[in-house]
Amino acid sequence: MKHVRKNAIVLGLLLALCMAFAIPSLGETTLKLVMWTYGVETVLDNIAKFEATYPDINVELEDVSWYAYPETLAMRFASGDAPDVLYVNDAWLSSWAGSQWIVPFSEYFPEVAAEHAPLMKPYVRECITYDDKLWGLPYYVDTYVMMANGRQLEEAGITSAPTTWDELMLQCIAVKNAGITEYPFIGEFHQDEHSMTNVFFSMVYSNSPSSLFDEDLNPLFAVEGSAAYEALEWLREAALVYEIFDPASLALKEIDVYKAMQGGTGTFTIMEKYTLGEMNAPGSGPNAGSFELYLMPGDAHGTIGSAKFYAMTAQAADKGADVVDAVGKLIEFMGGKANSFATAKRWSVENSLGFGYTHLYDDAAIQDGINTWGNFAVEKEQEVLAVQMEGISAPWFAEWSTSLRLAIHKLLLGDKSSMEVLEDLASEWNSLKATY
Repeated sequence: MKHVRKNAIVLGLLLALCMAFAIPSLGETTLKLVMWTYGVETVLDNIAKFEATYPDINVELEDVSWYAYPETLAMRFASGDAPDVLYVNDAWLSSWAGSQWIVPFSEYFPEVAAEHAPLMKPYVRECITYDDKLWGLPYYVDTYVMMANGRQLEEAGITSAPTTWDELMLQCIAVKNAGITEYPFIGEFHQDEHSMTNVFFSMVYSNSPSSLFDEDLNPLFAVEGSAAYEALEWLREAALVYEIFDPASLALKEIDVYKAMQGGTGTFTIMEKYTLGEMNAPGSGPNAGSFELYLMPGDAHGTIGSAKFYAMTAQAADKGADVVDAVGKLIEFMGGKANSFATAKRWSVENSLGFGYTHLYDDAAIQDGINTWGNFAVEKEQEVLAVQMEGISAPWFAEWSTSLRLAIHKLLLGDKSSMEVLEDLASEWNSLKATY
């Protein structure tokens, strides 16, 4: 009996120690997911669905402002406080991969990558490929498109979409002369707004896709008559000659622009397509429901496409097989074929976000959803004409992009000519290229 009592005491002490140190139950894995602040409640609900499917995996969520996101994550990586899974913008892929902050999805999950890559839209696959490796699965993808206030165009007697940049200028002048709005063209041209670079590239590609650099990333654009020159000339004339470009654009970011469009200040803009869903949402403003999606004007009707995706961090990869396996399941659930691509479909139908997989255009719910705020046929046609921005994989691209935005400001203020801007930008690109 003494031995029984001693054993019971020992077992009791061991149990107490286990409870004191809160030893987790075997088989449970906790992941940290970091996102930028958008649709947090939807993400939390998607996580709940994931945890119900995989009860042995817990996911903790943190959201960071889009405008502070890359800097915040850079500090987190530097301090060793990286999450396990995170959102990545394709514009950051080369630097984050080069810094070994994230790891190639195709190396850790080759079968999943091989299954999903052929299903992706061509520009999406290109956007999340670097060094011949796939680095994740798409969260949200989009193209920059032309959109307009159809009600204002009708008031001005305009019945068709502009197919060339000259036609767009004439339509803006007609709206202005009709007294509908003083500055019919408005855009996100704040110097801190990275989208200004994207708007410029989309204008260039509308006439001549992939025309800015050669295969060795030497600039081709500093030539009078180039597609880049024509894009700058259109902006210069719109601002300084015909005065149809809203000068307030120089201080506007994305949300400012679509709020201005909702209020009727602007008639035309170029923005990421998902904002059309925001602008046409019932009750969002006096012009809700009147905004129309157009193909980009120009000879080619081309534009740029971008992709935001889920990636695994190097820190997660170092935690062992259980964490890596859990990360793979989470990324596939959020960005892949789990539940028949249910998460991507949900973002499209509920939030008008673009999806990364071509076959989803065959889904009736997605077709109906797009037609509630846009035009399914136009969207599908524009997506086929989208390409990734040239040079975005260059480690100096972000720095050059800052110079590009400043140079466009100088053009629109009348301080530089179009050729001076292009020559300065070519010189800056070559200088940065030689430094890296």
